[in-house]
Amino acid sequence: MRQTVTYNTIITWVDNCENLIEIFQHNDDLTMDIEWAILYNYKQLTHVLQKYNSEKNILIEKFGTLQADGSKVLDETSETTMNLYNEALNSLKSSVARIDIEKISHKVLRGLHGKSLEVMSLIMFMIY
Repeated sequence: MRQTVTYNTIITWVDNCENLIEIFQHNDDLTMDIEWAILYNYKQLTHVLQKYNSEKNILIEKFGTLQADGSKVLDETSETTMNLYNEALNSLKSSVARIDIEKISHKVLRGLHGKSLEVMSLIMFMIY
């Protein structure tokens, strides 16, 4: 299902997928449909996150201070610089991207043993 979401939401969903992968890495409790949805969504989300990270690097280039090695680093002691950078970063996080999310029915979760509220909250973005 194609959705339009903010980069901030995408960052959260990537974290959710990483947590789910860690939780179920050595556990065969999930059905193949759920495992596939988690991995598919993780791949889609990380692809979009790469674009966000590229845009974030552009902001660092814009607001950063040139170092001896040619790289740029944010001067975190400069209140003005950090205010401008954070304002631009917040604007970037609020911008939207379109992404395909593989949805699963809440019915496929029935009968799975030991699903905690933590797991349910992590998987919530995939449930229709």
